[in-house]
Amino acid sequence: MNILNGFAFPNLLYRPMRLYLITALLCIASIVLPHNIIASDTDYYIKLLQYGTDSDIASAFDGVHKDLGTEIGNEVIDAFSDSHSENVRMSLVRYLGMVQKDNGGLGDKTARLLARELSREGKTTDYTESLISAAGETGAENCIVPMREMLKDEKTPLRTRLAIIDAFGKIGDKSVEGLLINLVDDDYEEKDIRARAILALGEMDSTQSIDTMKTIVENTYEPKIMRMYAVLSLSKIGKASVLETLEKALLDKDHDVATYAAKGIADLECTECGRVLMKALRSDYDRVRYYAIIGLSKLRYKESEEILKFKAEYDTNVRVREEAKKALESLAADTEEKE
Repeated sequence: MNILNGFAFPNLLYRPMRLYLITALLCIASIVLPHNIIASDTDYYIKLLQYGTDSDIASAFDGVHKDLGTEIGNEVIDAFSDSHSENVRMSLVRYLGMVQKDNGGLGDKTARLLARELSREGKTTDYTESLISAAGETGAENCIVPMREMLKDEKTPLRTRLAIIDAFGKIGDKSVEGLLINLVDDDYEEKDIRARAILALGEMDSTQSIDTMKTIVENTYEPKIMRMYAVLSLSKIGKASVLETLEKALLDKDHDVATYAAKGIADLECTECGRVLMKALRSDYDRVRYYAIIGLSKLRYKESEEILKFKAEYDTNVRVREEAKKALESLAADTEEKE
């Protein structure tokens, strides 16, 4: 529905005044009318980008949480040719970060725009990070080069460097794999940078980093957060080849590292995982036993039935007992289905 239909403007009104009244009505409608009425009107957003104030545009697009289509996407990209404030640009960049990258070729256009904006001088940190975030969400490989330069620049704030590493993980381009591994291996680098690089390598399924991850997990002198993240990443990329490392981590003196190992083993989905998780049910750490049971249930590991019965009856932790009961019910249901 076009919200302007039914409004006849007298011919005696000058054109500038008519445009002003159209914009005013659109702004009022954005407040008074239900959002779903506005959101379905392509014409509204086109006119808003053409005639709206910076405050109107930023407010409207900050409230959009879905892809409005290719036509609006193209209009948003074209709006960067106008002299809008950085707040408007930030709102539009956030919107573009939501748009599906295969939507009518918008992905390529968005990637070029983001790369151009990242290379522009004089940006605030907030705007820079919104560009980086959108690059990650849309998989904009064009942005890798400017982001690499920013990551290497000593003047780049820590939070921006972290945002860049996160984006690298989401984009998944293996051209930055070596750079991320070097960050992880650098003992003089910030702990948070090294830890975030570990997560990014896991996101991009970096088999090249498996040995580095194993070393970190096994080195008890490394910061705990790095060892936890290394366990998490190994469970994503290592498959059966990392089971031995994760099995050792179940016995780690740090219960958080051991818990991450229990969580990750079931994700490997190998034939030996069930056996290892059954051993984990004898851990002194409640959370390790709890996640081991969840893993056994996920794997539908029938051989664990007897130990699960024991845990359901006698485990000292009530949550472990309850989870064991659920796992037994799940195994019983599987048996009934097969019969």
